[in-house]
Amino acid sequence: GLSAVTIASHAPGQLFWLIAVVAVNDTGAYFGGRALGKLKLAPAISPGKTIAGSVIGLASGLLIGVVLGLI
Repeated sequence: GLSAVTIASHAPGQLFWLIAVVAVNDTGAYFGGRALGKLKLAPAISPGKTIAGSVIGLASGLLIGVVLGLI
């Protein structure tokens, strides 16, 4: 099993991973949506969100998550 010491020693790296994934996802979604976004995702809920931005955000978040997870 995992001890509290083992979990605590991994916590800074896991926190960095989480922040990096969220930041890259958000940045990719913003710039991807601005550059390629034509079709709105849900205009009644969030008028600025596009399908392209959502897909690019997801892809960029997954990519950085996997790359950092392998490092």
